[in-house]
Amino acid sequence: MVYSKKIMVIGLDAGDPDLIAQWADEGVLPTFRRLLEGTTHARVQNPRAMEAGAAWPTFYYGTTPARHGQYDGTRLYDPATYKDAKYTPELTHPLPIWKALSDAGRRVALVDPPYRFMAEGLNGVDLHDWGPHAPTSKNSFATFDTWPATLKSEIETRFGLDPLGGAMCDKFAPRSLEDQTRFRDQMVDRAIRKGKISEYIWGLEDWDFFLTVFSECHCIGHHGWHIHDHDHPAHDPKIAEAIGDPMKDVYIALDTAIGSLIDKADDNTIVVVYSSHGIGKRYSATKLLDKILLRLEGGNPREVSHPVVRLMRNTWRSLPVGLRNKLKPTQAKLYKEWFHDGFQGDRESRRFFEVLVNDRTAGIRFNLKDREPNGKVHPDEYDALCDELQDKLLKIVNVDTGLPLVKEVVKTRETYEGDLLYKLPDLLVTWNRIGNLSRIKSPDIGEMMHENLSFRTGDHRPEGVFFVVTGEEDQNVDLGYVSSCDFAPTFAKALGVELPITDGKPIDVICGHAPSSSRRLEPV
Repeated sequence: MVYSKKIMVIGLDAGDPDLIAQWADEGVLPTFRRLLEGTTHARVQNPRAMEAGAAWPTFYYGTTPARHGQYDGTRLYDPATYKDAKYTPELTHPLPIWKALSDAGRRVALVDPPYRFMAEGLNGVDLHDWGPHAPTSKNSFATFDTWPATLKSEIETRFGLDPLGGAMCDKFAPRSLEDQTRFRDQMVDRAIRKGKISEYIWGLEDWDFFLTVFSECHCIGHHGWHIHDHDHPAHDPKIAEAIGDPMKDVYIALDTAIGSLIDKADDNTIVVVYSSHGIGKRYSATKLLDKILLRLEGGNPREVSHPVVRLMRNTWRSLPVGLRNKLKPTQAKLYKEWFHDGFQGDRESRRFFEVLVNDRTAGIRFNLKDREPNGKVHPDEYDALCDELQDKLLKIVNVDTGLPLVKEVVKTRETYEGDLLYKLPDLLVTWNRIGNLSRIKSPDIGEMMHENLSFRTGDHRPEGVFFVVTGEEDQNVDLGYVSSCDFAPTFAKALGVELPITDGKPIDVICGHAPSSSRRLEPV
């Protein structure tokens, strides 16, 4: 059957909306300038306080994390063991958009969407983990694979493999001019090649739904922000003068690749350019929170020797990536058991403790009776404990700025609903990111010091942005805000398929807009 509409989705993983607007206005991103001035567009709202790791799963499923369960990429807290665990395919709850479309007979092509598992048996093709920010494998190295399997060798022969060798970009943590230059060049190269791969897959046949995602602005955002931002504490003017702005270079390469791909779409295709969330300074008290919580319980947090930790980290990063991969199990055991990287351990004996969510927002999990195997908090105490912790956390002050450390405390039971709500943290603590978070105090915890040990200098902001290209009648229309839950039901409705579970609603301009005769974006 031939459907009246086709959809091409071009994803940017953590392409910052404000940087896109700034550089488009400067004229260095001509594709995005045309998108901003000649299409329907809007900011994207992600799940409150869980935008980093939940942004893409929410886009795929059309539900909040309380239904799909993913709030930290492919990692989550396992209440049965009190430990972090890997999100696995059997835990996937609702249908991702491509599965729903494929099951309904639509032809689907996927090129490297992040934080998900390969769609074996797809009615179409899937390129999985060719060049992601965070691999879905159990270690930090991606294993490129395809469906059908025969496509793998063809892609490798035509386009080669990830310039980073499949390693998560955090493995490199570039700081020197030489390392920064190499990393920038690898990101530019990867963006160009991802564009060519996407064009090749798009041209294989007449797809009903096509989704490709570029991860390069995510990687350069984490590790190039301090060069871009002259006010960042780690900014080195000499390196910045020598290299320029690596982030801008990567965005320019992506702008070119996206423009070329848009031009490949035919008259019956609606193109959606979608950036998941943004990037900015990495000021975070994530992993300090567990020390705060232990002190609130009357315990004494274990402190670590920061110079020793830095020496260990620098030594580790100086090793070849291949050797690090082999030594990873030993390194992980030493690091978690000896230093805990800020986490205090002994979760089974505590009333509450920190769990990973993201660097902008940390999670608090209650050791709840009848939910955790060694529960200490009675269900009747739940609401009062939420209020108590919220009150005490909001009283903590950043000594250097005089401002509150915490911007807000979100109670997940009051914010979300769904059958996987029990898997989420009980509280979400969002940091006030005005200034570095190095010294804190309050009447309940006294004064505490915090040293940033992360090798990331940039971190996520909650909003994304999207653009819709439908043809020559496209106009500059700003829709304001849409939810990331809205896209899966939108794509399904546009292609005549109904999602069985969704927290979103269709976006009329996509699912109810007939393409016109003109496809190419005209210069402004």
